[in-house]
Amino acid sequence: MRKIAFWWAFGLCLLLAHPAQASVEVKFARHPAVSPDGSKVVFSWRGDLWVVASHGGTARKLTTHKAFDHHPVWSPDGKWIAFASRRFGNDDVYVMRATGGLPKRLTYHSRPDTPLFWDPVTKKIVFYSTRVLGALWRRYFFQISPKGGMPTYFLPVQGVSGDISADGRFFVYTRGSRRWWRKHNTNPYHRNVWMYDRTKKSYTSLTPEKMTNDYPNFIGKDTIVYRSEKGGTFNLWSMHLKSKARRQLTHFKGHGVRYVRASRDGKVVVFSQWDKLFKYHVDLGKFAEINIKATADVPRNVFMRKILRRGVSEFALSPNKKEVAFVLRGDVYVKSLKDPVKWARRVTHNDWREQHLTWSSDGRTLAFTSNKGGDKAIYFAHAGMRKKKKLSLSKTFRIKITRWTPKGNKKIEHRPDWSPKKNEIAFVRGNGELVVRSVDGKKERVVTKDWNIGAFQWSPDGRWFLFSRTDYQSNDDIFLVHASGKKPALNISRFPDTDVRPVWSANGKMMAYLSNGVFDRMQIRYAFLRSVDHEKSCEELIRTFKRWKKASKRRKGKRGKKGKKGKKGKRSKKTKKAPTTQKAKKDKAHKKGKKKRRHLVRIDKKGLAFRLRSLTGLPGSGPNQLLLSADGSTFYFTVRGKLKGLYRIGWDGKGLRRLYKGPASQLQWGAKGALYFIGKGGTIVALGMRGKARPKPVRFVAEWSGRRDMARLQLFEEAWGIINHGFYDPTFHGANWAKIRADYRHLIKQTVTRDGFDDVIFMMLGELNASHLGIYHRKKGPKSRTGELGVRFDASYKGKGLKIAYVRPKSPAARRRSLLKKGDVLLALNGQPLGQDVNLYKYLDWKVGRKVELKISREGKTRFFYIRPIGFRHTYQQRYNAWVDAVRDQVKTLSKGTLAYLHIQSMNMKSLDRFERELYAHAHDKKGLIIDVRNNGGGWTADRLLSMFLPKAHAVTRYRHAKRGGYPVSRRPYYYWHKPIILLCNERSGSNAEIFTHAVKLHKLGTVVGMPTAGAVISTGGARLLDGSWFRLPLRGWWTLPKRKNMENGPAVPHVLVPILPTDEQFRRDPQLKRAIKILLSQLKKK
Repeated sequence: MRKIAFWWAFGLCLLLAHPAQASVEVKFARHPAVSPDGSKVVFSWRGDLWVVASHGGTARKLTTHKAFDHHPVWSPDGKWIAFASRRFGNDDVYVMRATGGLPKRLTYHSRPDTPLFWDPVTKKIVFYSTRVLGALWRRYFFQISPKGGMPTYFLPVQGVSGDISADGRFFVYTRGSRRWWRKHNTNPYHRNVWMYDRTKKSYTSLTPEKMTNDYPNFIGKDTIVYRSEKGGTFNLWSMHLKSKARRQLTHFKGHGVRYVRASRDGKVVVFSQWDKLFKYHVDLGKFAEINIKATADVPRNVFMRKILRRGVSEFALSPNKKEVAFVLRGDVYVKSLKDPVKWARRVTHNDWREQHLTWSSDGRTLAFTSNKGGDKAIYFAHAGMRKKKKLSLSKTFRIKITRWTPKGNKKIEHRPDWSPKKNEIAFVRGNGELVVRSVDGKKERVVTKDWNIGAFQWSPDGRWFLFSRTDYQSNDDIFLVHASGKKPALNISRFPDTDVRPVWSANGKMMAYLSNGVFDRMQIRYAFLRSVDHEKSCEELIRTFKRWKKASKRRKGKRGKKGKKGKKGKRSKKTKKAPTTQKAKKDKAHKKGKKKRRHLVRIDKKGLAFRLRSLTGLPGSGPNQLLLSADGSTFYFTVRGKLKGLYRIGWDGKGLRRLYKGPASQLQWGAKGALYFIGKGGTIVALGMRGKARPKPVRFVAEWSGRRDMARLQLFEEAWGIINHGFYDPTFHGANWAKIRADYRHLIKQTVTRDGFDDVIFMMLGELNASHLGIYHRKKGPKSRTGELGVRFDASYKGKGLKIAYVRPKSPAARRRSLLKKGDVLLALNGQPLGQDVNLYKYLDWKVGRKVELKISREGKTRFFYIRPIGFRHTYQQRYNAWVDAVRDQVKTLSKGTLAYLHIQSMNMKSLDRFERELYAHAHDKKGLIIDVRNNGGGWTADRLLSMFLPKAHAVTRYRHAKRGGYPVSRRPYYYWHKPIILLCNERSGSNAEIFTHAVKLHKLGTVVGMPTAGAVISTGGARLLDGSWFRLPLRGWWTLPKRKNMENGPAVPHVLVPILPTDEQFRRDPQLKRAIKILLSQLKKK
């Protein structure tokens, strides 16, 4: 009995020590899939797969991996579940028992694979993937055995979702954009439903209307359900395939249906809507919410705590150069530069983002911007007192934080900069107001006001501002304005390109900035503020700089002596003799006044824009940050790219030298002429300028803590605010952006994983019905990197090994030393036997650039070859080049050598250079030219391309013995084409490729053939969020002339419409190209 009592007591202690996990309500479950008999639902929640009865209840966890598991698919017998998982950095297909257990990996490729359904005929899992991306940038359907092996084509047409009938004859799928989250999209590349008859091998468009229709599922032999935005909101609809009769099954308003799946018996449909899951009874015609609870813990600790020694995003040295304030993970820290204790003191303790640090002149107050609560405002951090003694900020234990921006402001206030006058702060209100306000907040004045303002800086005497601003033509210029705001700003750069980052010399004698000059390379432009200095000769300037250098040292010496103490610890005082005569008093007053005036910045504004000098030929693509020495004789700048580092150069362009190798930013002067900046990994680096000083890191240790849920909320508010203050359309395409904030703020609180957070952000962005939107971040963990040989295998081959059906030109398999041929059989790779039951890509993982051994059977003989596989990017470019060559050969054949063909891959400089080169190489002796911008995602070079066709020739030249005349190529910026052209475009021609298409139509340069373009034209920028994610911002709209039609959601419509049907995709036919050839040949005949 005692033993039994002991064990009862022991068990009770265990229960008390480890209480049962609380049951929580499941919200924002995603990708639901119902079992074949409709009794169970598996879904993705908090990054794992869960299963629950279809009528609701307590869910049971199926997977427990920290990677994101999603898009589950049931086998027809309900015993297995296939799903996608990001366990190796990208989505691969896995399979496991429906009761759970260890999943088995089926696909091995660095491109994402997502399962769709189980084929009832072949018993294989069908998935879609971008693993064969080439010129078309499409997702194709593949299949793979649940036991593993080589994946093969299920159907070589593009699509993003689908389902198959119970008998395996009919396949319904979604064709179009991958952006499931976009609302109200009526552009040519919207999602629509198609059907493929595997018996008749024919395709049928089921939803030809201009609105989004997707996620088709069979609920019977002749009926499907799908998601449709007919009526303005995504709802569940059904369609009878023979009669095409449709019926709306749900009637949501606002936030509609998101994801749809039907059971194999066709009796149950599950779908997600907002943060809920619903079950639709097909026989009853009713739906109800699936109430789900789960006994679950959070996947990661809510509270985070880290010890940081690097990762600084910005910093600011105090005026006395004895302290440094810096930002780590959005919080402000401060540290004494001479303190032997390396721990930094934390100034702010919240989960919001602080930035834009600036010190008061006495070094006892730090101003900064914070988005606390969602909107940006300026705050103060005040140093404390101890026994009536003033403490520095780094030695204050209880730092007082106050909000300086008045509450209730309708516009944000940010980017503060403390005035050298001590009692004023300049800041930006909204996007374009430069405002100066007294520290006590009683007085305020607007210095300059416009729709935007870039970087700005006080003059050393606090009487002037230099700032950059973008005009209505997107040209950045540098302006000078008096701090009083009484006079308009003066444009002092007046250059038709980018001029940014203005700076003063510490002595107020010079100013400089960065300018985008010849060949799109940044250069330094600078000017002497006084005409008398500008007019000096080189010899005179050398003497002047020496004099300025001595003066700056004297000023530094005087500032250093102010705080020095005598031997007894008291401040030393010099005895002063009182002036004995009235004349002496006047002389002294005169000297004081003269001395005071000498410190004022004096500017000869007349002709300042034409006193500018340039420093060109700088490393790489030019500098991106700039700082002047105190006397203005030396320029310090940073460079990105391959030649990244910190450089210096003299005012005369001499003495160029790299001082630091590696990334560098935010240059600031410290004590004793040391230069401080942020180096690699976010470390603060100090570099002495005397002798051969080596860079020394400013060492610190900082404790950081925060909450994950608050961190997600901060990112959400930051992302919403970027759109709110920067989206090009003030009406947000008709969306109520303030209400959207409130709705999605609630939804973001339901997420605990990064993938769930990203989905909510995309859903919020989808409300705008705009292009060029998104949030992107680097995924952590291992990432597969699949090697490619450059061959395609015969899926019908049943023998030993893998039979080669195609060898791509210029691929590793086509090289002279490793030449493989069509018909060769690949028996083994690095000794691993191969066949249809072995996944070759599993053994090509992490083999990019590494030599592998291939065992080949050729004409009955066994041979060995050694190949270095290439990565996906290289493979993609090779596929593209092979496609272009094939199309060019087709044009040559069909036109009998009279026409040339050029495809523009992207609207960037690399593609522009290739186009100009091929325009001469392939087209100069042809009678006509076909230009192809299909599947061109855009860029910025449309106007440069147009300069090859505009304006028309104004003259002709001819040598004495030449048979005909021409125009000197060297006299034009680009090679010129004056013969007939025809342009091809399609639904995947986006952004700048559309601008080019609109321009070809406007200027009547040629006939446009194909399909309407994507309707996705907005100039885009972006911003780094607190966690390092890149968030895109459409900031400038485009309108056509002369009708001023918005190109965003306003595609360019070709003169001749020719669609590409799924049948053409499957058999790789190009009716658009053939029609273009026919039209151009007929035009040439008429001429």
